[in-house]
Order: sequence, then structure tokens, then C-alpha cells
Amino acid sequence: MAIRKAGSKIVPYWNQPKRHNIALYTAGYLYKNGVPKYLVCELMEHIINIAGLSDDSISKTLRLIEEKYAKDLKIESVGGYTYLLKQVDGNESVIATINLEFGQLGYHFSGNDRIRTKNENGDYEQPEETSNTATTLLNIIEPKIAELFKDQLTNSFAAIWINGHIETIPIPASSGGSKFKMWICKTYYEAEHKVLASIETLTAVCNTLRARALFGNVTKTLNLRVSNGNDDDSNHAIYYDLTNKDWQVVKITRSGWRVENSNDVPIMFRRYQNQRAQVIPSKNYQSNILDRFLNLINIENDEGKRLLLKCYIISLFIPDIAKAALMLHGPEGAAKTSSIVIITMGRFVRLYICR
Repeated sequence: MAIRKAGSKIVPYWNQPKRHNIALYTAGYLYKNGVPKYLVCELMEHIINIAGLSDDSISKTLRLIEEKYAKDLKIESVGGYTYLLKQVDGNESVIATINLEFGQLGYHFSGNDRIRTKNENGDYEQPEETSNTATTLLNIIEPKIAELFKDQLTNSFAAIWINGHIETIPIPASSGGSKFKMWICKTYYEAEHKVLASIETLTAVCNTLRARALFGNVTKTLNLRVSNGNDDDSNHAIYYDLTNKDWQVVKITRSGWRVENSNDVPIMFRRYQNQRAQVIPSKNYQSNILDRFLNLINIENDEGKRLLLKCYIISLFIPDIAKAALMLHGPEGAAKTSSIVIITMGRFVRLYICR
């Protein structure tokens, strides 16, 4: 997918007079940033296929790439960013797309091969994109950041405003793609109506925010799914993360429970991509709902065993305590696996209890 998106941005400039130059400088740019030959060849093949050219064109272009890599040239002698930018008529969004898409495959684009000029003191000037745009970008996104902090493992996080609620998102340390970086790109485009064309700017801003979070005075304990929220009130609240798109949580106290929005409760959760959203619970249920739920499970009609299972299920909602290991036994076909799925994954719990 990364190769397809990058190729689509190059195709409009793939015309006869400068076709070979684009191939060579694209290959050079990728070569200087550690992208292997086979990925460069795949990119060229894709471009030529989109452009509708003959197999002979593919062969000629790939032969050029093969020769380029076979020479094992010194990095500094290979044409890169500046030369490629000239071939695409100065459109930096083309190179930005290459940076972002190949960055998601783990390749870091430093931009060190830009041709820079010396100032009157004989020092190389910083590219305007890196210095000026980074400051502009920080000014745009900072009002949308509710808080910067580190967790108990010294990972850096940002609590950001998205569509009227707060989301807790890790600030990436690597050069690859991330939700936080995509949010920065989106915010910049909405404010400036421009594409963020420099991977260096994006990396510089992330590094600055990450450092501020890491060396700041705010540390928060982040939990997965359940938390006590560091709540000091007399109710000793427990919070359950619904992991839905609005970042809502269920606050549970001795007097009852209610669904609350993320901006009304402490920052206490982090999320992973494999977590499923839970349905919004309903208070319209019968008092014996837990007993009715246990009837879904193949368990002996023994009050002691049913009580133990009830305690186990309830303990799953209580943070910061040791949990028992649930060990079900029975003959083949006794629905042991189905019972585990019902209890731990909540596929039926959510439907049965919440309707």
C-alpha cells in the first residue's frame, strides 16, 4: 500500500523528457535513506504500470536501477532530495508522501541531502521548512493539547482534544507512522490548508513534545481497561474504560454507577489497537441478572461453585488486586472454551446484561 500511494504521487511527472531522471533521482533518494533495491524496483514497476507503458520501459528503468545499486556509490555522491524535488516541479508533497509511506515501513528520511547554502559566517543555514514550520506547527497544535505527561514507565503521552473529548495518545519515539503524527498532519492541514511536506519538521515537533513530557513534572499512572482513578473521595470509585470512539468511561461507586465523558474524569487509561469498543450499559435490568448470566455457562448447580465464579467475575472489574486464575475442567464437549469466551471476552455479556 505504501508503494502504491508513493507511486501515484510521482506518476503525473513521469513524462518522456525527464522519465529517466525521475527514476534515477527517486532511486537515489531512497538509496540514501536505506531503502533496499527490491522496494525501489517495485515502486518503479508500479509507476510504469499506472502510466500504461510497455514492458520494455519497465526493463529499461529497472536496468538503470540495477546499475545504480551495482556501482555501490558513496552516499554523498548520489543525487537525492534536491534533485528529485526539481524533477517534480518543486512539489514537496510528492516527497512528503514518499517519506510518510516508506516511513511506515520503518525507513527514516533525514533530509540531510538537501543542498544548503552558507551564511556570511560560513555556517550552513538550516532549511526554512525545518526551522520556521516547526515553530508554526507547535503554535498550531499546542492549544489542542490538554496536557503533556509521562506514565509510570516513563513513556511520553499527550492528552489531546479531538471532537469535543480528550484522548490519551503516546508520543512516538520512532520515525514510523503513528496516530499522533497523523493527528499533527491533520491539524496542520485544517489550520493552514497546506500539506505538511517535511518529515524532519514532523519529527522535530514530536521530539520536542516528547522531551517536554519526559522531563516535565507530571507523572500519571495509566491502566488498561480498569482503574481506581487515584480517586481520593469517600466513594472509592472504580472506573471501567468502554474503549469507544468518544473515550467514555463507567464510574462505579458504592452508591451506583454512571457513564462519564473523558474530560470529566482523571486521565487514567491507555489503549491498544486490539481493544474492542463496549456497548453503552443500560440500567434497565433485573436484580438477578448475574444469576441469569451464569445460566449461560455450563456449571454444576452447586451454590459454592456458582458463588466462586461470581466472585471471580466481579474481581475482573477491580484494579490493583491479585486475580485468581480461572481453571475450568470437564470432559470433551463440556463447553469449557465457550464458557471462557463468554466470561473473559464478554461477547455475550455485553449483549445479555446491557439489553
